[in-house]
Formats: sequence, structure tokens, C-alpha cells
Amino acid sequence: MPMYDYFCKDCDSVFTVSMRLSDYEKNKDLQKCPGCGSFNVIRTISAVEVQTSKKS
Repeated sequence: MPMYDYFCKDCDSVFTVSMRLSDYEKNKDLQKCPGCGSFNVIRTISAVEVQTSKKS
């Protein structure tokens, strides 16, 4: 399941939300900061982890 990182502009905290892509599309503008309860958050760029199969 994808993880999305957010930054709260009110309390300067960073938090991560794990949700399905379909849920993200419905709720991307409704994320609430768990620290202060503000909706004044922006999605940040996060590192991507890629797994590949090792072929011999």
C-alpha cells in the first residue's frame, strides 16, 4: 500500500499516511494533521523504494 508524506504548515510537523491509490484520489485534499488537527497540509516528495528481481 502506498505511503504519502505530508507537511503541516501550522505546526511544522511531518506525518505519513498509508492508503490505497483509489482512496488517495478521493481524499487527497482532506488530510488532517494528527498533531494539531489542521487541514493546512501539503503533500511532500518522499523517497521511493523499488524492488527488482535478481536474475541469474
